[in-house]
Parts: sequence; structure tokens; C-alpha cells
Amino acid sequence: MTVLDHVVVKPFLWKYTSTVCAATEELDTESEFLLLPVFGEEYEEQPRPRTKKKGAKRKAVSEYHSQDDSSENSECSFPFKYAYGVNAWKHWVKTRNLDEDLPVLDELKSTKAVKLKEDIVSHTPTELNFGLAHFVNEIRRPNGENYAPDSIYYLCLGIQEYLNGSNRKDNIFMDPNYHTFEQELNKVLRSWQPSILPDGSVFSRVEEDYLWRIKQLGSHSPVALLNTLFYFNTKYFGLKTVEQHLRLSFGTIYRHWKKNPLTMESKACLGYQVSSLCGTDNEEDKIATGKRKHEEDEPIFEQIENTADPSRCPVKMFECYLSKSPPNLSQRTDVFYLQPACPDSSDDPLWYTSASLDRKTLENMLVRVLLVKDIYDKDNFELDEDMD
Repeated sequence: MTVLDHVVVKPFLWKYTSTVCAATEELDTESEFLLLPVFGEEYEEQPRPRTKKKGAKRKAVSEYHSQDDSSENSECSFPFKYAYGVNAWKHWVKTRNLDEDLPVLDELKSTKAVKLKEDIVSHTPTELNFGLAHFVNEIRRPNGENYAPDSIYYLCLGIQEYLNGSNRKDNIFMDPNYHTFEQELNKVLRSWQPSILPDGSVFSRVEEDYLWRIKQLGSHSPVALLNTLFYFNTKYFGLKTVEQHLRLSFGTIYRHWKKNPLTMESKACLGYQVSSLCGTDNEEDKIATGKRKHEEDEPIFEQIENTADPSRCPVKMFECYLSKSPPNLSQRTDVFYLQPACPDSSDDPLWYTSASLDRKTLENMLVRVLLVKDIYDKDNFELDEDMD
């Protein structure tokens, strides 16, 4: 059972009152806390991504494994290993092939039956879409207990990394070929509720670094860039509802510079008009278009330039988004998240149309973002305490 299963879901009620350090120590001795020992009992071998033996490509996969092995030394609370997801898939396929009475999802009743195999990469995208849609609904621990939604998401992220390392270009979270899987995954994730640890922090098995690592975040494609902006806006602007995201627009985000009074270093910064997003019933408190209230009257939420790692910089991501969007939208106050012109192509100078993303898409994006542990860090709204 996971930490999530040990903590009572209702906020501020905990089954354990030990400190976080003590809880962390238990992870080394309680085999049911971690995913790897659970499946390691039946699968001692660690799966390696399959790749064709073609010189440079083979070397690239070797470097990929080095990154996986060093993940235990990363800043993440829990090491991210694709083996958890791959072993879970193998265990599930073995169990499913022995049980002929398992139900078929309504969405897949018209689909030709697929013979699932333990080797993930041996499936076509259509077959894997079918299998993963069932996997997220049927996967259980060997003792029959359910997995928490964040653990299921974690397992799927591991499967995605395994596909990446096997030279598969599939993106199970973004590609249209995996639409049914995405629908079923979102249904599962909607049932997740934050678990509060004894120190008051929120626990989730999914962390931001994992999403960068398997290219769910970044500026390499139109969909990934949209996901990144949505994630940053949720994390740093504190937008936790679809309504708040829908109020965001190009016209309500402004760029300015902040200076560190100690080093005198200036950094680019994104800010937004809080009350224009949150809304108000008092007409006198509403903000006129293009104007800001005094800082003492409303809080200012910001995203500060990440000079230490420009590839993960919210300001640079926003600038990239502007450069890939139609130029006549920069001052619009009724749209921010745009429909990709071609979700998979990054070759065109313009990645997006002038049409806004539909509400359903934003809802699905928010479901996944709210499972990321980093969203709930207390220092999100102040990226640099020395900046003034």
C-alpha cells in the first residue's frame, strides 16, 4: 500500500502522527509502500528499453539508462523508474490472460479483441490504446488492493519513458491514437483527493521533474508547450479551477523586470491582474481593461525568469508561445489557450490558430496537473525571495 493509502484522505485527519522523516524511513522496510518491491517479488529482472542495434542509436539508449540509474540521486522525493510501470503491465497481462471473465469497457465493445502481450513495444498504437484503457481500470496489487490514482498515473508515466527509450515516438498522453486511454485515465484520476502528511504538506507520487524527463513539458511541440504554460499558470498563478484559467488572457498578463536589491541583478517576470481572473461582484472593485489597481489593493502573482535552467523558464516559454501564435492576439482579453493548428508538427512558423481551447480539454489538463506534488509547494508564489 502506498503512502497515499496510509493517510486518511479527509484533510487534517491522519492515520499516522509520526514525522515525515520517520515515514520516509518506513519506506525502506515496508515493502508495500513502494511499487518496485511489490512487483519485484515476481519480476526480479529490470526491463530495458528495446532498440535496434544501429551504432549511434545504441549508444544513445546506453546514455538513457545512465540517466535512469542516476535518478535516485535527483531532487525528487521518490526516484522515478520506468521499471515500475513495465513490471506492473507484465503482471497485469499475465493475470488478465488467465481471467476470461473480465469485462470489456463500453468504449471498446465495438473494437476487435486484442491479444495483449507482456512486451509493451510489440503492440501497435491501436493495440496499446486498447490495452492501456483496460490497464488503468483493472490494475491491482498482487494482494488484490486498488492502486491510488496518483500511483496509476506514475505507472503510466513509466510506460511512456520505456517507449521513449525503445525508440517509439508514441506519446500516450497526447497522441490522437490514444484517445480512449486518455479518457479512461482521466476518469481514474478525477477520483484523486490530496493526502495531507503530518507536516501539513500534500503527498503525491507524481512530481514535476518526471514530466520534464519524459517530455510531457517543454517547447518541443505545440501540445507540450500548451501543457507547460497551463502547468506554470496553475503552479505560480495559483489557478486551481477551469473558470480561473478561462479568465486568463494575453491582455491580462504583463511583462516587467524585478531587481534583486542585494545583487542588483534584474530578471524578467510575468505578472497578472489577480482580480480580473478571480472575478468580483462589486462593480467598484472591478478593473478597467488595460489598467491595474494599486499593489496595496490586490495581490500580485508572478512567474520569474529561471536563469539557472532556461529550458524550464516560464518567461521563455511564454515568449515562445507568443512567437508561435497569431500576432493579432497579443492584446486580446478573451483568449489565452489556443487550439494547435497541427498538434504533432513543430516545423510550421505558427503552431496555433486564433480559436481557444474548449472547456473539456482544459478540464482534462487540469485533472492531471492537480496530481503533481509540486503544485502544492508553499513557496510557489515567491520564486525568488530576494527579488524586489
